[in-house]
Amino acid sequence: VLGFDYRDGEAISAVELDLRRGYVCAARAAAVGGHELGAPFVGALRSMLATPQRCITHGAIPCRDGKGVLITAHGGRGKSTLAVACLLAGLDLVGDDITIVEAGADPDAAAVAHSLHCTAKLDPGSMARFEGLERFVVGQSTPGERGRKSIVDLRPLWAGQLCERSELVALAVPCFGECPAIRELAPSQALLALAPTSVMSFAGAEEQSMAVMARLARRLPAFELTIGPDDGANAALIEELIDRVG
Repeated sequence: VLGFDYRDGEAISAVELDLRRGYVCAARAAAVGGHELGAPFVGALRSMLATPQRCITHGAIPCRDGKGVLITAHGGRGKSTLAVACLLAGLDLVGDDITIVEAGADPDAAAVAHSLHCTAKLDPGSMARFEGLERFVVGQSTPGERGRKSIVDLRPLWAGQLCERSELVALAVPCFGECPAIRELAPSQALLALAPTSVMSFAGAEEQSMAVMARLARRLPAFELTIGPDDGANAALIEELIDRVG
């Protein structure tokens, strides 16, 4: 057993890396509560899934026709709100908040994202933007995150738009503004947005994760997205990116 993860003294996860096998033990059922639906057993999975070609990333990935955009930024920058806006606009979604990304050493091979769960984490402001989502809240995020967020099950409304995997064609870093806009970013700027939030959120395989993220930043075109109060216009930015680079 090469890895441990403790949760407030009430639960522990352990990983046998050579067997890619994980275990979660809890002192009581409530210790593995609704918050796990927003980050399902990530303590074990981050070690089990990490390879020189694969890692867990912190971001949302809307897609269309198998072409996806990895939206990455620190918490509170609108990733989940933009992901739900894309679903409402008819786009598909690989995942919100936590996804698995593969980028091997072959520079000609496509980077691929894989789904890990079917939920979105939304703060109170975002919940207020999307009428009716409160009916599908299945849990609350842990208090240690940037304020408590509602964990929303996306399947009742968008089961047909939730994808298991997608090719990645671009990186996007959202920021807030009045008018939606797209601006190109240098690879170094993309890596600065992508790496700290993922590595700090999912410590445990930092060196391997950094190698995968560096490849993503080198291979994929990166953009800053200025998102405003119009969710439809924000989703249209993602479609424009896919049209431009996909």
